[in-house]
Amino acid sequence: MVHRYNRISLLLNLIIMNITINNQDAFVSYQNEIGISLYPNENCIHFFNQDGDHLRIEHKEVSSVKKEFLMDELLDNTQLRELAHHHNLISVCSFDRVSYLNYVLNHS
Repeated sequence: MVHRYNRISLLLNLIIMNITINNQDAFVSYQNEIGISLYPNENCIHFFNQDGDHLRIEHKEVSSVKKEFLMDELLDNTQLRELAHHHNLISVCSFDRVSYLNYVLNHS
């Protein structure tokens, strides 16, 4: 009984978040920072970092981001996640503690 209580207690301290990437190509890395490329043209991209700072950068200066690194960054980086969500680059589904437990009980 104690073991089950500990697992439930651990679950209650979490907010469950599911992130779906709608456009992975929009996420790029520049100088070891993951950001978003918006409004690209043939000369440059417009790079927005987690703080919303805007830089005009040549295409050759950025690289693509692996999905697992991107997911980790989106889970940890609230500002980048909100910016990406605002531009419909990701979809976010989150459950609060009670909703998640109700969901689990109804689907188990």
